Parts: sequence; C-alpha cells; structure tokens
Amino acid sequence: MTCKELLVLVKEEKTWEEALVHCRTLEAKDPDKPVSAYENYKYDLATLLTDDDHEFAREKAQSATTDEIWTGLRYLAGSWLWVGGEDMNYKNIRECLSEGSCGTLPIEGDADYEIRSCEERRNFFCYRKP
Repeated sequence: MTCKELLVLVKEEKTWEEALVHCRTLEAKDPDKPVSAYENYKYDLATLLTDDDHEFAREKAQSATTDEIWTGLRYLAGSWLWVGGEDMNYKNIRECLSEGSCGTLPIEGDADYEIRSCEERRNFFCYRKP
C-alpha cells in the first residue's frame, strides 16, 4: 500500500471471503465478470506491507466496530499469501495447521497480525489500486 488516501475502512461485519467480494465489486468495470478477473476490479482487500502501512491502518481502524480488521492476508496451500500477490515479508507470523485461516490487523497491542478463522465476521479494509 503506498497511497494512504486509498484505504477505506468498511464498518460492515463480513467473513473474509465476503469482504474480498465486497471490495472487488466496488466500482467494478464490468459487474458481470468474475471478481477474480484482476483487470476488472479497482479495489481489493488491503495489504499492509510496511510499518507505516500498519501505523496508518491502525489509526484509521480506531473507528471500527470490531476489535480486529480483515486484511488481504490468507493461509493457502501451506503458505501465507497476500491477495494482490505481494511478497509476505513478516517472519513473526506463525504457520497454521489448517486451511481457512486469515490475517487480521488488531486495533490494540503490538502484534502485526492475528490469525483467525476466515468464517468470523469482522470489519475490513478495502484498498483502491492506483
């Protein structure tokens, strides 16, 4: 994430997958195309790649209605992945024992991420691609 004004806090409680679909259908070029068509969507679940990203997102999250916010981080096929394809640079996030785990940004505390079931309902960040 590079442009802070492009981060949107959505104060609806959705599962991780529902949040992903919500973000990708915002201003979609062709609503009839699948949400997986990269060239079709302008928004995605946010990736927080730097300390500045985390700090800004945590400040913006203070008005959230849940204690943690979904990010674009998901555990699939034995690895942590960002939905946008960016490299996962965090070494202090633990490996999961099962699929169905997603990363949240905790509003309080020092942790970069927490790991939760993707089926939990939380507020989330959408990020508008530049």
